[in-house]
Amino acid sequence: ATAILVASSFIWPHVKLLLLHIMFYRTLKPVNRRNRNYWLAFFGKWTLTDVLVWCACIGVFHGLSVNDSIPSLWSKVEDDALHLCASLCANKTHVSNSTCDVLCHDLTNMLDRTVLSPSELPTSNVDVHLAFRTRIGTYLFCVAVVLSLSISVLVDSLEDKLQDAEGEKQLLTQTSGMQPQQSSSTINTALLDTFSTSTSSPHHHSQQQPPQQPSTGRRRRRQSRMMRLVHIVAVAAQMLLTYCAVTLPLFRRVVTGGIPAALRSRGFDFDGGYTVLDLARLAASPGGWDYLLSATFWLFIVICPMLRGMSQMLLLIAPLPMHAAKALHRASRACSYYYAHEVMVVGVPLLHITIGPLTSTIFTPRVTPQCAPLMRLYDEPACFDVDVIPGVGYGFMCASVVVYLLTGFDGSFTHKWVHKGLFPEDRPPPNPPRCCRKR
Repeated sequence: ATAILVASSFIWPHVKLLLLHIMFYRTLKPVNRRNRNYWLAFFGKWTLTDVLVWCACIGVFHGLSVNDSIPSLWSKVEDDALHLCASLCANKTHVSNSTCDVLCHDLTNMLDRTVLSPSELPTSNVDVHLAFRTRIGTYLFCVAVVLSLSISVLVDSLEDKLQDAEGEKQLLTQTSGMQPQQSSSTINTALLDTFSTSTSSPHHHSQQQPPQQPSTGRRRRRQSRMMRLVHIVAVAAQMLLTYCAVTLPLFRRVVTGGIPAALRSRGFDFDGGYTVLDLARLAASPGGWDYLLSATFWLFIVICPMLRGMSQMLLLIAPLPMHAAKALHRASRACSYYYAHEVMVVGVPLLHITIGPLTSTIFTPRVTPQCAPLMRLYDEPACFDVDVIPGVGYGFMCASVVVYLLTGFDGSFTHKWVHKGLFPEDRPPPNPPRCCRKR
């Protein structure tokens, strides 16, 4: 777990920025430059591992608190206090067990009648809680990684604009001296049924194509509509899985140990489940700069994953003007770079591995001697231990990432199918190496 966090949050951000500078200033062929920029942006989101895990940790420790009046709290723990008193008396003195029981019973009765009685202590409050406190370095790191990823998206956008300008220039050169062709439609029918009339030649706009047989045209239109239906169903499944991953419990917090067992027997329960929406809300609960962490979590785990699916669905089913469809496609592609469910798929097991050993050292019999009698009383192996168990939402998140690989990621099958309909002359990344390309 430490190696993953160090590699993703310390080493990779610096290496990624260095490679981005090299790719920007080095003279490369457009295909190679686009491919390399693509992979840098694709893996750039892994620099967020530390930030997202930290937001989840805030949720894990939320609610580990006891807030009650002193008389009410004493009434709940009086029996355990009596047992603890007798145990300490027997272990630390040479008095017999029966004498210790009498002394402790008299002591608790005296406390009930004096300092801990409601009449002597009408108003009081005890507030004990465990929480993560975020420091300025975490906020600066969050800003840095978001800026780094945004720079990759900006560079990729500039590369797309350059590619579009070169394509238009080449098209004007090829069609110079020829009669202008009437545009088939101002609607993005390329996503609906134009694949049936397109050809495999990269210059089909400027070359005269032989007439097709009616049966061939009908078969291609049928195949195109079938492919469109497949992509619609796949995107709909991805949206449904993403919704379930966001709204169902991502993990459960299970608190064990002598201290939690004693408090649980007196009405305090620290177990609970947390959804992605809960974690996003709890990350902002301290206020101040923690709103920045919450906004980052909302952007990468909730907003952009949903926007990506909705924008793709709109491209597949809505008749849009071509310029609007192209602009929506580019915006949808940018949303795919701000998708980090795959990071959370790794982050939840990291929490499971790290939280247990971390919390088991907070209270120990050596640090807190009162733990030992409670451990023996409730037959617990530790004083205090927090475990993170993946919930049903985690399973949906894993499934949504698998489907997203086919539909949502930049370069996925659905993305390239839509891109081909809007930009027939372009070959978006990722492209295979030269040795593996079709000739």
